[in-house]
Amino acid sequence: CAEEASAAQAAAAALKQWMTQGPSHIYMMTFAGAQVPIPIERTETTAYLERILAQFITGAAAGPVFPMSYVCRLHQKRRCGYAEQCGHVHICREFWGRLFQEHPWLHSEPDPSVR
Repeated sequence: CAEEASAAQAAAAALKQWMTQGPSHIYMMTFAGAQVPIPIERTETTAYLERILAQFITGAAAGPVFPMSYVCRLHQKRRCGYAEQCGHVHICREFWGRLFQEHPWLHSEPDPSVR
């Protein structure tokens, strides 16, 4: 329907603006409930990332937050074939490794790249 298409176009335009002018971080929610900031420039655009950002922009979500279980383990192993159609978040592998060095307590969290 034309009304749904118009709303989708508006959300896509807002998402592009947010990606270039909005907050510089999204937040990964750990299993223990802590929120870890992830710089937007250390992620790749995926279908899931676009969805959570669109929910935040439209007010359907309180913030750009995703669960740690939604970090793409295949991307971390260089085996994700879904690319931008992936249903998980692609975080830069170097940054992911450094994140565990800078926050040693994350080692007590289940690492999605190990499963």
